[in-house]
Amino acid sequence: MNVRLREYTRLFLAVLGGTLLVLLVGLTVHDRGLMAAELTGARSTPRIEAPYIQENYANLHAVGLNLFYSNTAFAAFSIGGNAYDAATVTFSTALGQAPPADVALPPFAAAYDVAIGITETGVITATAFDITGSTAIQTYTYVLDGEGPVGALQAPEFVSETAVLVQLQAVDAGCGVADMCLSAVPTCTTWEPFAATRVWMLAGADGVRQLYVRYRDFLGNVSGQEQVEIFLDRAAPVVTATAPAKTFPGPIAVSWQTVDAAPSSGIVPTYTVAVQESGGAWHSWLPATTLTRTTFASATPGNTYVFSVTVHDEAGNLGTGTATTIVENYEVFLPLLIHSYAPLSNGDFGTGTLTHWNPWQGGFGGAGSGLPQSVVVYENNSRALLGDRISANGAIPVGYGGIAQTFTVERRYLEMRYRIFSYDVFQGSTGSFFDTFEVSLDASPEEITYLELAAVCVPADLNPDDTVVADTGLVFCGGRDGVSADLGTLWDSGWITVTLDLESFLGDSVTLYLTAWGREYEAPFYDDHGWYSTWVYVDDLVLKD
Repeated sequence: MNVRLREYTRLFLAVLGGTLLVLLVGLTVHDRGLMAAELTGARSTPRIEAPYIQENYANLHAVGLNLFYSNTAFAAFSIGGNAYDAATVTFSTALGQAPPADVALPPFAAAYDVAIGITETGVITATAFDITGSTAIQTYTYVLDGEGPVGALQAPEFVSETAVLVQLQAVDAGCGVADMCLSAVPTCTTWEPFAATRVWMLAGADGVRQLYVRYRDFLGNVSGQEQVEIFLDRAAPVVTATAPAKTFPGPIAVSWQTVDAAPSSGIVPTYTVAVQESGGAWHSWLPATTLTRTTFASATPGNTYVFSVTVHDEAGNLGTGTATTIVENYEVFLPLLIHSYAPLSNGDFGTGTLTHWNPWQGGFGGAGSGLPQSVVVYENNSRALLGDRISANGAIPVGYGGIAQTFTVERRYLEMRYRIFSYDVFQGSTGSFFDTFEVSLDASPEEITYLELAAVCVPADLNPDDTVVADTGLVFCGGRDGVSADLGTLWDSGWITVTLDLESFLGDSVTLYLTAWGREYEAPFYDDHGWYSTWVYVDDLVLKD
């Protein structure tokens, strides 16, 4: 192309460009932008990135693009983000306010106030426009949250240690659960971050403990109070196992009793019983039984058997008791030729006296003269009478009174009858023993300890009317199982027949004690000023095969 042609071409384009410029000047901004984009081929769509909500007050809490607010105090918040390829961002009306559009992009923002008492819940829309009219939309929600969380608290009912793992559960329909407050009293003062589990330390002595909890959300709304009771029991049950110290080949009678000192979580009445033969390995005999007496039938002559009884309370404390039996290495019981042989005599008190019986009596706690003992005619027969059936309240003897006889056990079983009358109860609500009838072997009334009483004198075994396996010490107890409201009303056990299994004493001499007790614990009743008398009739003691 020659120079002149090139000049003509430039002139033409210049004229054309001037005309185009004139045309563009007469268009709207939207049209100019659209035409420019079409001519240049550079048209793009607006977009919003990094949207956010900024809460500027404590009574606001944002979760993502959701704002939760409390209307109890004034507050303010902002929404925003970055708008790209956009010329302006407009905002919807919310909470009675319409913020102005933002053209200083990319960053954009709008502020809203939260007035006291407002209850509005809704959506704020931010719309980004480019010069062509294309849009990008971002939404933000705002919600009134005036309700506290809903929660629960779980803990073991019984524990044996002061460190307790508790389970905490809470949900919040609004801004979410933030804190929890655990306390041993209803008043809560120390808040801590919410956790699903927590180790709580119990303080004080064994017994019932309270645990309280409240939950709080991020706006300070507090839940109702949840409460549980936890029973702390660190004392193991005391198990007393009983078996004959020695026996002939054959079945071995084994029994056991359990005492769990107050405050007690309660015994789980399932026992595990193991047996050991002559120092060998332990073998499970009764892995889970509710029995409290049974017979071991697998004994062989010349061996020593140890029986181990284990039980646990509701808190998981384990108690174990053992009893040992030697099985003699012979099977024939030869006639007894004992220089000191003495038969059981006057067991029916037919002589009308206490011949062959030794009377015993004494005070209690250093006071009182003890209870009388005699033979009386009752229901047309002579009976031994232990205790005072005549004296009035305020003049009843305090202490014990009984009879004893030493004799040779020439037959395995001792049968006897007894009948108890009482205006009192055998045990008080605090565990103290009051009026009882006690039968013991080779142990006088003064030698019976409180622990032995607590092990034997239990309601389940009171006033036995079957066979009781006897061992040295307290064999059984009788008395009235009542409450304070029963005091002063006469209780009659009726005639009861009981059999003592004396197998472990065959061929030996033993001393049998039959004792009535009247105990008082407060000074006004000392020195034979007791209240609520108890007396016992005993008759028909006889040895049998």
